[in-house]
Amino acid sequence: MKVSIIIPVYNVAKYIKRCLQSVTDQTYQDIECIVVDDCGNDNSIELAQEFIKGYHGTIVFKFLHHNHNKGQSAARNTALRYATGNYVFFLDSDDVIPSYSIASLMALATRYPQADFIQGNLLDKTGSISKFGWKNTLPEYCDDHSELEKYLLSVVVFSAWNRIIKTSFLIENNLYFPEGIIHEDLYWTFFLAKFAKAVGFVNQGTYIYYFNDNSTITNVSQEARIRRYSSRLIASETFCADLDKEQHASRYQRLFIAGNLTSAMIEVAALHSLHHWYIFWRHVLKLYHHHTRLTIWQHLLFLFMMPPLCFPISIKGWYWRLQRYIVNNI
Repeated sequence: MKVSIIIPVYNVAKYIKRCLQSVTDQTYQDIECIVVDDCGNDNSIELAQEFIKGYHGTIVFKFLHHNHNKGQSAARNTALRYATGNYVFFLDSDDVIPSYSIASLMALATRYPQADFIQGNLLDKTGSISKFGWKNTLPEYCDDHSELEKYLLSVVVFSAWNRIIKTSFLIENNLYFPEGIIHEDLYWTFFLAKFAKAVGFVNQGTYIYYFNDNSTITNVSQEARIRRYSSRLIASETFCADLDKEQHASRYQRLFIAGNLTSAMIEVAALHSLHHWYIFWRHVLKLYHHHTRLTIWQHLLFLFMMPPLCFPISIKGWYWRLQRYIVNNI
């Protein structure tokens, strides 16, 4: 069974050879690796091509090129349309995978061919289970949808990477990535959990995540914060619209939306801006009004969250208090 490893590349000259080396080190050999040039302004692609030129093994490398920068979502979508593997594995170009990664995931996929995807645990750069990974053992195989929602929406890190996914499952359910927003993995995870019927879990770490201080997600500039909270609002509105269509919302879907809105609130609070506070709460109130009638206590909560009282939201403890309120009332 062939696995298509998809790597979007944009301004990662410092990391790209390390990433590609981890692909060539794989013990599983039926692999094609699709590298997507998303038109960065450094020499990442030249370095990647130079590295591959010196590789003499069974892994087939393909390079795809955008004509202008389109973003990570578009790069993944482009590669997915060209993937010929039975399974797809998304890999970020500043991360790496252990040599046994694909082999471990595929071993479980062979044991449970009915699984839509196989999820691996997460490692940090020291080789230990990451603080974003799961500590308690998950079942090797699960086909109970409510349990799957619990694992995918509240236990496993919200990312596209670190799982082998049936290519047919992604295409049949139109699970492409939304373009033009960030936090696309979070958006995509919500619908991945919705459509998944059976999943396998490898409790061993199969992906090494490197925290990048200069990434879009960690940038603390005003522009980055505005883009992050705006994307989260778009995602929440899409989630709620989907729940309206389905006329059903599970506890873990509500929890997922709550966490997303709370994370957006933290970004808004850090801006210390009445204008952005207004934008944020206008969206949240629309979602609340649409999904439930507000009680006097909820009105008081909103009043309390007005500036400047909302600005300490990022203080440890407030995140979870607000989340519990939103979970109970979306």
